[in-house]
Amino acid sequence: MVWLPTAATPQLGAAWQAADDTRAVVALPTPGGPVEVTVTVADDGRLTAVTLVRWCDSLRPPAERPFGGDLADELVTGDGVRLAGSGAVGWDHGTSGWPEGCFFEFTLTATDP
Repeated sequence: MVWLPTAATPQLGAAWQAADDTRAVVALPTPGGPVEVTVTVADDGRLTAVTLVRWCDSLRPPAERPFGGDLADELVTGDGVRLAGSGAVGWDHGTSGWPEGCFFEFTLTATDP
């Protein structure tokens, strides 16, 4: 969703609902049923965070676990699509376990085809 925002359109089955002034929940269709993703948006429309619940096989016993990321920047494609330009993602986003759960940092530098 952060690199393919067009997948979160109603035309493809996504259902959006406002949560508050800065957050919305989008239900994305999957073969196993809808997956709800909470997105946080800055005043300028930039995506600042995504949070969802994912299955985690490394838990004992395996169970659902918070997952998500903080997005610090954006990159706009030549046709105006806004993408997450940099950030960090991992387990336990939005909890006290986030510092240890974060396992991937990224910076998007180009959108050339």
